[in-house]
Amino acid sequence: MTSPLIAYLHQGRIALALSAAASARAVFDALGDDDGVAALDSRRAEIMAVSGRTHEALELLSSVRDRERAAGRTPQVAWCDLRIGRALLRAGRPEDAVVQFEAARAVFMAVGAPQYAAVARVDSAEALLAQEGRAGDAVAVLRGTLPELRRAGLAWEARRCRRAQAAARTSAMEAAPRAVASAA
Repeated sequence: MTSPLIAYLHQGRIALALSAAASARAVFDALGDDDGVAALDSRRAEIMAVSGRTHEALELLSSVRDRERAAGRTPQVAWCDLRIGRALLRAGRPEDAVVQFEAARAVFMAVGAPQYAAVARVDSAEALLAQEGRAGDAVAVLRGTLPELRRAGLAWEARRCRRAQAAARTSAMEAAPRAVASAA
């Protein structure tokens, strides 16, 4: 059910995406499918964050993460951390977002999902780029990420990685003359 939700989201049809998520959640809830309810709540929170309702999104994602942790669904906890980071970044809190992305990355590595750890590295780099003077850190975080994403067939994420690499390099090159001038 999440694919149509994401399609609606990418089309800018936020109200339709939220309505579809609520309907699907009701079905999973009636079936007693806790996994389905958590997945729908997580996607619903993602849609809320994109639509500017970051506070609500963060509350819902924290609740979902707690439920996933209690159920022992460790990979889903990492996805919650990733989505929390994205909501924090949208809320203008890039430092806090990096913490969440790194938590997600560590869990993805621990459960043997390096391709998703690479996704978390791209998110982390984007959050670093949102911070003054962190372009060099973003370049370092992205090192080796693109081949991992390509091996996993994650074309969308590979494109995000290339854009982040270009932005990081550009920012780092622009910062270099300022650093030299301030050191003189």
